[in-house]
Amino acid sequence: MKTRPSISCAVLAVILSGCGGGGGGLTAIMSGGTCQSAPACGGDIVGSWSFASTCLGVDVSSFTADCPSSTAYANGFQITGMITYDADMTFTLMSTMSGSVVAKYPAACLTPADGARVTCDQLGPALLATGKYASVDCLPDGAACDCTVGTTPQTFTGSGTYSITDGVLLAGTADESDYCVKGDGTAALGTHPGSPVMGHPGLIAGSLTLTKQP
Repeated sequence: MKTRPSISCAVLAVILSGCGGGGGGLTAIMSGGTCQSAPACGGDIVGSWSFASTCLGVDVSSFTADCPSSTAYANGFQITGMITYDADMTFTLMSTMSGSVVAKYPAACLTPADGARVTCDQLGPALLATGKYASVDCLPDGAACDCTVGTTPQTFTGSGTYSITDGVLLAGTADESDYCVKGDGTAALGTHPGSPVMGHPGLIAGSLTLTKQP
């Protein structure tokens, strides 16, 4: 049963992890290159901090799960916003994550069992029509399709308590990172593997640079 002319459920599953399914996930590839871990030197974290730069580990496994010969990598993912650590050991956070995934689908991924070959011109609009992405641009590369998928920005707001032990900052119950406050008005955070990054559970790792606000 085809969901659109010449676009089969099997082909959409390449990116959506099944027709009507969740998919659109954010493989452990760092967006922005190799991320440097922050030293756990600690320091006075009290104050309001904006996110100056981020290097994020983004899970893009759902983009390749149904076609082993496809590839995908995260592109330009970043977190913007602000976090405030108060002296009473509480914090408030507002963060927005945005970025895109670049995926290459060879001919084997574009030809379902019924043999109706899907073109790049068909694949892009079909993916965008799901409403799961901010933008989709698919261009032919020989027999393959190179698709740049812009994810819908995700905004997270939260608050709670935090604790500090030996240069490790634990915000809430899961967001754990090494941190180091520098003398130039910046701080470096390096999240522990498997820890959510600033409230965004789709991220699997990250290193962040914070700038203290007046």
